[in-house]
Amino acid sequence: HDDSTLVQGERWTRAHAARKPVPRSSHRLPSYTHRDRAIRSCITHAADAVATSRQRKADDPDSLAVMKTLRKEQTRLRLMQNELSIEEIIMDRTLKVFQEKCRNHYKPTHGLKFS
Repeated sequence: HDDSTLVQGERWTRAHAARKPVPRSSHRLPSYTHRDRAIRSCITHAADAVATSRQRKADDPDSLAVMKTLRKEQTRLRLMQNELSIEEIIMDRTLKVFQEKCRNHYKPTHGLKFS
């Protein structure tokens, strides 16, 4: 990966991790909101760790230990970004199942609505 692409990705990540989650449906179960916040918090911390490692690399560009740490932090950041995408897929599929299979029997308790 070239560094300019990673810097752009890091900026995108920090901006999107900081914003409030926007659910695809009109309401979310509290557990989804809680997990979303936790993952976004981890993304923010991982982005900060990448920035710190990148600064260390700039200070000592020949250090293999610093390069290894930077790559590890970048990998962790990408994994957390993927986790956020996976959570959105799980939420959408779960709500779809409730809507299709349980509409007549399931009464939403936390403001969850099916249209």
